[in-house]
Amino acid sequence: YLVTVGGFLLVDYFTPRHLYFPTAGLAIGAGLSVAFLCRARWARITVGVGEASYATLAPTIIDDISDARSKNRWLAVFYAAIPVGSALGFVLGGFIEKQWNWRVAFFVAGLPGILLALLVLLMKEPERKGERPKTSDPIAAVRELLAVPAYRGGVIGFTAYTFAMGAFAGWAPKYLHKVLDLDLDVANYWLGALLAGSGFAGTAIGGWLGDRSATDAGDAGALRARAYLRVCAWVTGLAVVPAVACLLAPTPTGFCVAFAITCVLLFTATAPINAALLNSAPPARRASAMAVSIFAIHLFGDMPSPPLVGALSDFLRGGSNDPIVAALSLRNAMLTLQMPEQAEQMREVAVGTAFGFTPRAAPRTDPSERC
Repeated sequence: YLVTVGGFLLVDYFTPRHLYFPTAGLAIGAGLSVAFLCRARWARITVGVGEASYATLAPTIIDDISDARSKNRWLAVFYAAIPVGSALGFVLGGFIEKQWNWRVAFFVAGLPGILLALLVLLMKEPERKGERPKTSDPIAAVRELLAVPAYRGGVIGFTAYTFAMGAFAGWAPKYLHKVLDLDLDVANYWLGALLAGSGFAGTAIGGWLGDRSATDAGDAGALRARAYLRVCAWVTGLAVVPAVACLLAPTPTGFCVAFAITCVLLFTATAPINAALLNSAPPARRASAMAVSIFAIHLFGDMPSPPLVGALSDFLRGGSNDPIVAALSLRNAMLTLQMPEQAEQMREVAVGTAFGFTPRAAPRTDPSERC
């Protein structure tokens, strides 16, 4: 997935973009179906190729066809697939495996991907905003993007956000089981249900709130990007309180209530942060902007955070076999590794409050400019 995302740094230089979508769908469908005949790890690698393609390109196409004043709502519809799809994976995957076997679950997910990929062949390439970049040098693309303060800050904050989300997603079921003595299958079910409901609600709220926050910005990309970043700063900063409450709750009910509130607030930032990245990047570098962001949030975010929680928990336990010590060490590890993310969120709140909607904070005021 990461290697493929890096390769999409070159997509801005080529056209048409929509031809990558059939590749994505076919890779997903074929990759999942191959799990029946081959090893599942190779299927997962193949899925990563498809996932990287549409995660990079779909937001840029939505950006092309959507009006500036409703862009967040369009993106919210697309990104709602993350919490809904993740939750369906928990719920339907377990049900299908129990009724038939695990291979059937892969076909249920994979075959529709192939059909959707064939339908994409009928899509007309939308008119692209901006010219193609003059050079296909990926290093030059990264340097150009990181030179934009709003884009650079957005990626850093998004990485901190993903770091915390990865740790929670990886350890929340075991935390409920080990620390709060909830059956693991029950924990998985409720976390999946809460993730679907609160994640969908948060994404929808974020789409509306993002568009509402930038009503005074007009079509000026820089002003809109800063307005979106201010929304992200506030909602992720507010999420710190219920996130800590999750790990201090003495009962599974208290944990789940705090978890749902946390998810609503965190997913509220999904559409605005991606809209901010698209609006702060030069028009010719939007696909590259998404590729760099995706690469960073996974490499430095949700990829290292789960093993770091586990390693720190083992270190704090000190080799003890006492279940109480093990439970406390896991709680303290999750709290400790939240601190960098909380500090980054609070910094974003301060920056967003100071500069979020102020026109003079934007280095350019020409409505035709986006960065």
